[in-house]
Amino acid sequence: LGLTNTVNFPTRSQASTHDNLLVQPGDHTVSELWIRDAADAENRMPPIGRNLIDENYVKKLATWIDGLPTDAGRFSELLLFPNPGNGYVNLRVSDDWSGPFTVNVYARTGQLMYNREHETPSVLIDFSNQVAGVYTLEIFTDSQREVRQFVINR
Repeated sequence: LGLTNTVNFPTRSQASTHDNLLVQPGDHTVSELWIRDAADAENRMPPIGRNLIDENYVKKLATWIDGLPTDAGRFSELLLFPNPGNGYVNLRVSDDWSGPFTVNVYARTGQLMYNREHETPSVLIDFSNQVAGVYTLEIFTDSQREVRQFVINR
């Protein structure tokens, strides 16, 4: 559930209320997913091609959201997947960490291949143009640091 980036995850859409989470466990009335799916105004989802609200779906969505425990979708560890992969690597940082996060990726030679700062705990790294091999990922904040290796196959 945590890999979907919907539960306990902030909204990003211009049509969303930016203080809301996509899904706020236990409270559908402040969950942006429910608000927009239940809306018939300009903020409705999908924004075009819909004139009716699917009442059965909206009720089931509310029941599901209200039944989620408050820690739903939270991660307590760093995930790096798929490993091995074919060029794209997903990184999911523990929810115990506070951003921003600096991510460095090094080739076996020690050459820095990727260096970015990220605010969100979920990152997609595009290594589709790199050669096959073993890479070392380093992620750190002011107070935390982890190092992992991953493999790119071709």
